[in-house]
Amino acid sequence: MATSYGPQAGGSNSHLNVTTTTVIKAAPGRLAKVVVVTAPSAAGGIYDSATTTGLGASNLIDTIGIGLASSYVFDLDWPCQVGITINPGTGGVMSVSFT
Repeated sequence: MATSYGPQAGGSNSHLNVTTTTVIKAAPGRLAKVVVVTAPSAAGGIYDSATTTGLGASNLIDTIGIGLASSYVFDLDWPCQVGITINPGTGGVMSVSFT
């Protein structure tokens, strides 16, 4: 039986202060928001992936670019079929809300 995700204002789980490439969830889920705590000096990304290897254009959801303001919010409400992995970029710090 497939999992059904209805409309939500945010995720029911969080992972705070992501400073290195991190698997947030190693199973299908829904990515709600990514908050930039500290902007990176080199870009990172948000991926539909259950591992930290093989991250690329084929599973990229969005790029975490340089020059973003602190407290910038990626308001995604994005279904992830494989998993959720965040690369905060060089020196970046992110907080993530997901289900």
